Amino acid sequence: MKRIKSYKAFESLSGLKDVEEECDDILVAIRDERMNTTVVSKTSANYGMQTIEILIDPRQGEGSMIDLIGQAETLERLIYYLKSEGFRLAAGRYESAHSHDACPECGSEDIKCLGFDDDYIMASSECRDCGYHGESDSFSTSYWNISAQDELMSAIKRKIYMLELEFDRNI
Repeated sequence: MKRIKSYKAFESLSGLKDVEEECDDILVAIRDERMNTTVVSKTSANYGMQTIEILIDPRQGEGSMIDLIGQAETLERLIYYLKSEGFRLAAGRYESAHSHDACPECGSEDIKCLGFDDDYIMASSECRDCGYHGESDSFSTSYWNISAQDELMSAIKRKIYMLELEFDRNI
């Protein structure tokens, strides 16, 4: 089911629950493709921020992959709407069948090898950003961070296990 709705960039900002409901409405097209979507809104008075968290995962169960290739327009519409409400993509991640090295503490991919074992396999590593160090295996992950819209659009071109997005705005 597709709906077309325009958003004016200079309308007054909506209440957080209204934004959450509109995001949920936009994601109907994804739910129609047998995927689960969860939208949660939060306000942090201490930090003066409002947050919208979105999770998309397979309805079929654990281990199933989701195919968002046909949903690029829906996700672009979601991002456009959230931007019109003053939100920005703050963070995101997806889980893929492919792994890569990233710090288990801060998520940075700037990893340095500290040494090799007798079989010339990397034995220990260190994060250049936060200084965390440990066995190289502890740096291997199937989670990939998303920090910009182009990374999100790249992620949806693959089959993935789940997608988490976090948008925030100052209050």
